[in-house]
Amino acid sequence: MKKLLIITALMCCVPAFIQAQRSGKSDGKSLVILWQHTVCQSKNPCERCLMAPQEVQTAYEELHSAFAKLDITVIYDEQTETQTGDHILINGKALEDLLGGRLLKRQCASCPSIDEKAKEYNALELDGTTYEIIPANLIIKAGLLAASDLFAAEPLTPCGTTTPCQECPNKH
Repeated sequence: MKKLLIITALMCCVPAFIQAQRSGKSDGKSLVILWQHTVCQSKNPCERCLMAPQEVQTAYEELHSAFAKLDITVIYDEQTETQTGDHILINGKALEDLLGGRLLKRQCASCPSIDEKAKEYNALELDGTTYEIIPANLIIKAGLLAASDLFAAEPLTPCGTTTPCQECPNKH
């Protein structure tokens, strides 16, 4: 499924990539993954606290690799000690909005925050399934959806330019 999503995104982006290659231009496009979260203070963190960073890192690495060929820089930023629990933003858009899901507030009794209260985190509800740990493939899917906004399609003429020439059948 993950490979299918990446292939689909690449197929949608290829025309813009080809046009950029022909013109010799680099648009300097970027995809920013921002993970806002509190730091687990437990000496024995729960599975969620151990796995969440791995899932975000895996998603970043996959997107970075896939988009390198399209001249899109993938940037990973992490902000800790936020008051919002866990939250992932991709190019400023919330992961749950990109995927059509919603966040559920949770309390982790086994992992205290800095003030020794139960650590708050966000689970994701999507299509009737609740994800306590947001898997890398959903972060990748949200990244692909966000990246689609980076490409504005311009109609190409038969000769491959955006401006009609003498050979174009529909000259203006």
